Amino acid sequence: MGKANEIELNFGRRLSVKSAEEAIRCLATDSDATSDVKLNLSQCRYIDIGAGWRLGCALRRFKSAGSIEALVPPPGDFDKRWFLDFTRSGLGFALARYAISLTEQGENITDRMRRYYQMPRSKYASPSPMTPRTWLAENFVLIPDLGNGLIPLDNITPFRLAIGPLFDFVRIDQQAYNRVDLAALFRLIFEASQNVWDHADRPPLPRSTRLLSYLSLRHYRKATVPHEVTSHFECFLNRYRNQLPNDVDTKGMVEIVVIDDGVGIAARHARRFDIYQGSIEEEQLVVSDALADGSSIKLKSQDATVRGQPGFGYAQIRDSLEHLSAFCLVRTGRCMAYFDPTAGNHDFQFVSESLGYMPGTALQIVLPARIARVWN
Repeated sequence: MGKANEIELNFGRRLSVKSAEEAIRCLATDSDATSDVKLNLSQCRYIDIGAGWRLGCALRRFKSAGSIEALVPPPGDFDKRWFLDFTRSGLGFALARYAISLTEQGENITDRMRRYYQMPRSKYASPSPMTPRTWLAENFVLIPDLGNGLIPLDNITPFRLAIGPLFDFVRIDQQAYNRVDLAALFRLIFEASQNVWDHADRPPLPRSTRLLSYLSLRHYRKATVPHEVTSHFECFLNRYRNQLPNDVDTKGMVEIVVIDDGVGIAARHARRFDIYQGSIEEEQLVVSDALADGSSIKLKSQDATVRGQPGFGYAQIRDSLEHLSAFCLVRTGRCMAYFDPTAGNHDFQFVSESLGYMPGTALQIVLPARIARVWN
């Protein structure tokens, strides 16, 4: 820490989930977000799964009244290590959006970095006329700005046509899914993305707030999670591995991340931001109510599209997770909850401790790339 209105954070060679959560807690101590934030990432060569979007979400609050300056490692042409860590983790997008100064070895690269992240880039031709401009590389897909209509989120049929061709890049073998499970996979991603479109920039968040949101798909030959945050995912992986037939080639794991740094579940559902200054028990109760069947703020707020019978988005997410035997982590506000159908859970389970306040909502989902040939 520096002077009273300055927050300095040094992450060394590795941005871990633990250090990202510690940074979130430190940034949350400035409830008015008026501090000058200085991030030293100049030695950072590794960003753990789940660490980049955590730190990225915490930065948005300091865009207006405060400021963000970051020291970063040499990006080169934004390929190799930079792409593998900063771009794939989502942190590069957040730095380009919110930092007023980005410096590499004494050189100001702010404008160059903003230009790079301004437009999606792909080393492949568009796989389909229906596919939007997408960040696309081997084992990586990212569709930015979910609230801006880049992908159709009002109807699942055009949504399937838009993202289905992208599955091949993260080794999701659609031929290995039966019809019900494939529909569950599309429904899972659609409902999570539609929640961002419907709620992330709505009251009580000021409508002028500029947000960062995206849908990301990544493939890993082997998935791991640090014990320093939660052991629940490791328990899921152990159960998953124990049930695998010896002769099954699963082609690794797929991570799906749907993220925004907007209003957050609790404030949106309670329609007040001071929920984040109250007790963690109250916040968890509000989030739990928002995740429950038939509970929709749309009918009270009248500021989002009402389709069919509202209030069952998370019920369909839970149903899809059960179909797919997939693990899901939700991080929003000061809360973290997980859903693990392999443990017999039918509802989200909250991690007991109160975390630092993180704007917005992130759903991190992990599932086998060839689910049907594993579980059926």
